[in-house]
Amino acid sequence: REHSTHSLTALTYCLIHSYSQSCPSPYPNLPAESVPDFVSGLAGGSVGLLIGQPFDVVRIRMMTSAAPAGAATATPVYRNTLDCIRTIWRSEGPGTFFRGLVPPMMGVGALNAVLFGSFGHARRLVQDDPSVPLTLPQVSFCGSVAGVFSCFVNTPAELVKVREQVFLKATEVQAGGTRTLHVVKAILKTNGPLGLFKGFGLTVLRDAPSFGVYFAVYEGCCRTLMHGEMGKREMGLFEFCVLNLSGGLAGVVAWTCIFPIDVVKTHYQTQPLDRPLYTSAWQCARSLYRSHGARVFMRGWVATVARAFPLNAVTFSAYEMCMHFFGKYSGGAQAEK
Repeated sequence: REHSTHSLTALTYCLIHSYSQSCPSPYPNLPAESVPDFVSGLAGGSVGLLIGQPFDVVRIRMMTSAAPAGAATATPVYRNTLDCIRTIWRSEGPGTFFRGLVPPMMGVGALNAVLFGSFGHARRLVQDDPSVPLTLPQVSFCGSVAGVFSCFVNTPAELVKVREQVFLKATEVQAGGTRTLHVVKAILKTNGPLGLFKGFGLTVLRDAPSFGVYFAVYEGCCRTLMHGEMGKREMGLFEFCVLNLSGGLAGVVAWTCIFPIDVVKTHYQTQPLDRPLYTSAWQCARSLYRSHGARVFMRGWVATVARAFPLNAVTFSAYEMCMHFFGKYSGGAQAEK
């Protein structure tokens, strides 16, 4: 939930699923974390981040547009999603829609490695026979395990990203610096290194169930539409459409299930560093409810869903096309031998 973290999860899951179906590796001297898989994951994750970043900025702004508890007015800054887009465009310029892109882009490789390793280890623990596909509950369990371990990378990346998207303007950046570096320095100066992990518990509470739901929905869609042939690495028109549809639906369902938790996490991570408004996540949730009602926990959902479907669809497509290219190349090399 990059994070665009669902897009990166999609890439990792495709890789693991293929190997769990006993697909022969074109690089027998390398482990499952082979060069083609890693490069394809980076390509797909990068494309997904670029596509989804403008939606992510709007999502974060909509979440945090509600006035903090105790403020003089509880009137939101933006009336709706379209009003948010227009206001940002007119007052801050189009470049604002790509603010906060650096932290998740830098973490693509690290997050993929963590997700792959944790999911792969969990899969080996629960899968007695590699030739037998995992059941959907097993897939969900492994996804939740991967989600927990990904939080060690995802928490600081998202903390810097949301603070950059909400607070930092171009005039606040010192000469010779960058917005991302400015945010990191402010966090370290005020709260020390551990300050980069503010909201870690909420991130675990969000990502563990969301990754479980995401993996299960994606695998269920693929098995239903492709009759269990997901591990063949085919890239025909039908398979291409199934990948897009399955990835998009999985992203929408997973985000919807945990969206209230993400709202609380975003408010908790974007409170002032030197004068925090909330001492705990529970206090943050109660304060939001008392000031704005239950509707505040779904504020920004439209922008999130609008981002989730194309982001995950594009990510799967980019990943599979890269893997298809590597498969053709390695196949030709083996034929020459």
